Amino acid sequence: MRSSWIDFRSLVMAPTDSLRAAMARMNEQEASIILVCDADLRLKGVVVDGDIRRALIANPDLDQPLVSLMTVSPRTVTADCGMHTLRALAESALSPWLPMVDSEGCVCGLIDLVRLRQEQNRLPNAVVLMAGGKGTRLHPYTLDVPKPMIPVGGRPILETIIRRLAGFGFERFYISVNYKAEQIIDHFGNGRGFGVEIDYLHEDQPLGTAGALQQLVGRETLPVLVMNGDVLTRLNLRALIDFHQHEGVAATLAVREHTYQVPFGVVEMEHHRLRELAEKPVHRMFINAGIYVLSPSALATIPEGEFFDMTQLLDALKGTSAGVACFPVAEYWMDVGRIDDLERARDEFEQHF
Repeated sequence: MRSSWIDFRSLVMAPTDSLRAAMARMNEQEASIILVCDADLRLKGVVVDGDIRRALIANPDLDQPLVSLMTVSPRTVTADCGMHTLRALAESALSPWLPMVDSEGCVCGLIDLVRLRQEQNRLPNAVVLMAGGKGTRLHPYTLDVPKPMIPVGGRPILETIIRRLAGFGFERFYISVNYKAEQIIDHFGNGRGFGVEIDYLHEDQPLGTAGALQQLVGRETLPVLVMNGDVLTRLNLRALIDFHQHEGVAATLAVREHTYQVPFGVVEMEHHRLRELAEKPVHRMFINAGIYVLSPSALATIPEGEFFDMTQLLDALKGTSAGVACFPVAEYWMDVGRIDDLERARDEFEQHF
């Protein structure tokens, strides 16, 4: 996994270098910043992708010099800056890049603040993403593509989930696969291209929504986050892990409030007499959000090689001394399980992600 401390030398360019050359350098180095320096490496400015977009709108000439579009006096830190300050900046800075300069103003380092946030917040807990279902309610989309690989917002649903989880500090993933598994494996591979590690739980036959988790017995000694591969949410999943550990339960179930309005007047009677008439009442209930945390003891109760649903597991655990806790989801949440849900998720993606 790439370090938060970047070798900045390949990103140094002169004020007279062209925008065209800067764009080529960014693409070559897979970075979104250019450090504009003089011959002594004294920082004169920076060029980031936003500067490029604004410059192209104002003047589409790709041969314009960087001095005409660079951000002068960018935010920097000195070489003697402590890690406490860097961590605080990583949490608050708007830019993902932070140049480091010496007492003469010469560049001596470049810090990737996004990566620094991930490094300081890494979680040892594994994540299991359930992606083996056939997604029949999403036909015809799922005739050729497994449901978690349907694009929403320009990328597969499962990729958005993995990227968000990585942002919370999760870096070890299992993906449970069955239907059209090769498409998922070909896209994600071992996960290193996404900054994480991915293993696969193969189901030779459908094992239900919990059966594949039996393969983790003895492999995981910490609570495991389990999530359906078709759920898009802004839920703080790190907070969910913390809640589970604080409660000391066998399992935690994320729940979402669901409202349903009866489209008619509802009549309540008693001995053929009207007791109450409610016009189009709204019923509120909590539903399963498809996100769970399971302790190792919970995994051990799953039978080997048998079809076993998550509802069966939770039902078995709720009567134990440890029990099952519920964690309400107040943030954005969407189960992309039906055609109208898919269309809504596509309409709302840019707003929430």
